[in-house]
Amino acid sequence: MAVLATHHKTGEDTMSPSKKLDECAMKRRRHSYVTFALLAVGGLIIVLGMFMKIPYSFYIGIAFVALSLVYAGVFVDTSEKRFYTTFEEEYVFPRFEEAFGKYAYSAKNGLSKEDVTEIGFIEKGRTYLTRRRFAAMYRGVVFDTSHVLFKHNARGKLSPEVKPTYQAQLIRMLGLTGYDFPDIIIRPKGVEHTEGLRHRMHREEQLVPNAGTGEFARYFEVLCIKPEDAECLDERLCGMILNYRACVRNVAPKAGLFIRLTGESADLMIGNWDNMLMPPLREGTQDVMYRRYVDQAIDLITDFVDILIPKGREAIED
Repeated sequence: MAVLATHHKTGEDTMSPSKKLDECAMKRRRHSYVTFALLAVGGLIIVLGMFMKIPYSFYIGIAFVALSLVYAGVFVDTSEKRFYTTFEEEYVFPRFEEAFGKYAYSAKNGLSKEDVTEIGFIEKGRTYLTRRRFAAMYRGVVFDTSHVLFKHNARGKLSPEVKPTYQAQLIRMLGLTGYDFPDIIIRPKGVEHTEGLRHRMHREEQLVPNAGTGEFARYFEVLCIKPEDAECLDERLCGMILNYRACVRNVAPKAGLFIRLTGESADLMIGNWDNMLMPPLREGTQDVMYRRYVDQAIDLITDFVDILIPKGREAIED
């Protein structure tokens, strides 16, 4: 697992965390108004200049348009970055430390291409961007996770500034003590919540019809190299996976759950999952909502571990 920088909150401030975020959001809104005003003035000068044949009006208008872009890049982007930095310092880092003790976090980086390829849930050739990576240990299980965005622009490249067509959370877990899974893929039935990201097998896996219990087979299909490997999906394990699916869908009703089990490890992709570590940038959000965003990111990890390893049967101690 890659080593990431560990973060801690620094400094003291009397202003409440939610008020700090309100202030950042308000500044961004005001800077956005100025940007639009400069852009509108530039456009108006260009149009009026064309009709009234005012000398140099086109160049003056272009200058205002350029100024609006520079202003947005300096002030709007800075306010936005400050919002998310403040959110991390006030909510993410303290809650991570409370839940996991030691942890590693990187806002800009995500799981490596090698990790994503090994997990195997993303179609070959699909353009994506991973970021907001954090790693830690929970009840003896080591995990490494990041958010992934999918979006093609006109040149087929992905930009973090472009709203993604699809979002997901990727999770790698090691140390599920007490298990020795065969190499098995579990993916959602149907395509309504996977948007074409159905797993493309790179080896000899084959679909095993009606694997697992009847309830399990309603929602999932199973692929493995040897059909008999699907026999590991007994009533107990199927119930655990269905339980975790219910936890995920309680937060994101359209989420699609992909799981790869092998040995004592598990790889997960939760499709249609918003980045809980990047809450909506707006004013008036209550403190409890910001805390809920972070808790939902944490629960995605802890719920899976707690379901597979009941509290009475601990993994290796931290």
